[in-house]
Amino acid sequence: MSTTDRVTTPTPTVSGTDAPGPDASHCHLVVVGGGITGLAAAWQGMARGARVSVVESDDHFGGKVVTDRRDGFLVEQGPDSFVAYRPAALKLIEELGLSDQVIAPGGGRRVSLLSRGKLRPMPAGMGMVLPTRMWPFVTTTVLSWPDKIRAGLDLVIPRRLPDHDVAIGAFLRQRLGDGIVRRFADPMVGGIYGAGIDELSLDAVLPSLRDNERDHRSLMVASLAGGRASRRAARQRAAQNNAQQNSSHQNSTGQNNSAGTRGPAASPFRTLRGGLGQLIDALVDQLRAGGVELLVNTSVDLLGRDGVHLSDGRVLPADAVVLAGGVASAGCCDPSCRPPPVPWRRSPWPPRRSSRWPGRSAPSTSPLIRRVGSRPTPARSVA
Repeated sequence: MSTTDRVTTPTPTVSGTDAPGPDASHCHLVVVGGGITGLAAAWQGMARGARVSVVESDDHFGGKVVTDRRDGFLVEQGPDSFVAYRPAALKLIEELGLSDQVIAPGGGRRVSLLSRGKLRPMPAGMGMVLPTRMWPFVTTTVLSWPDKIRAGLDLVIPRRLPDHDVAIGAFLRQRLGDGIVRRFADPMVGGIYGAGIDELSLDAVLPSLRDNERDHRSLMVASLAGGRASRRAARQRAAQNNAQQNSSHQNSTGQNNSAGTRGPAASPFRTLRGGLGQLIDALVDQLRAGGVELLVNTSVDLLGRDGVHLSDGRVLPADAVVLAGGVASAGCCDPSCRPPPVPWRRSPWPPRRSSRWPGRSAPSTSPLIRRVGSRPTPARSVA
């Protein structure tokens, strides 16, 4: 693959942006980092008419999103799904024309977790972190009995969440113990957000846990109550659908069919038939077709007032820059372009709007580095 993939085909019409945004037709946007966040930012820049360059130090785009096919199996090396109740990923998929490729867990799919050296089936009704059904959780072999007993102490532990933000892992260990964190929360939440459970902000990633403790005190009680409500709503929807079908059938044949089906509660997880790598491939192909400059095997040596200095010796002039290569990508900034240091204050937790911790850099006042319009996408799912 060439280090420079530049295509000058006309920019396609892109719909579905959350807001019209400013006219960027005379703007050159440079995106540092070619993971899902950087590619989504480039997509938004292209949609607003900007000239866009994406700089990726690796030999491929997608970052942690890597999908392989081995021996007839589809293997996700990174995240394996995203959550449907956050609309950014589905909106992007719709814009890319992949809506018919979205699938949810179901049918004959079996989900297993590696626990104590064996693959063990996921208990029925298990949510992202907590069970929505009690008996499958009690009888699961994923957790040992000491782990289950420790998780059960959540039923009597008082409210413990402070007013400030905390890491998800630290909070769950206080309430449920280490077993449920290691066996369920870390692999399942990490599979969505591409980070360990101790690196993720509770208020940014799972704010519902704060609501659950406030309203129910016990996270287990809240999850079981939510599961009952979901199953009840599913039965009501199934009954309404059956009633409509019976009414239509009776009107056409004069017969009444009272048989009903009981549908399962919908899963919050979604993926694509070709894996999440299919999303990356579609983004890269359409960005390239839209004239976006895609650079691989190229790193940024310096981000200065005269532009973005690349490892191949070139300098890209830039009206706006998006740093989407993680915290390390901010280290290339010229000190003269950096904002003044923020006064230190004692706080072990990240800002509430940061999804990863500890903390984030202060907003830049540099004329070169400024915020450009892009909606958030699920990290490693779609940040």
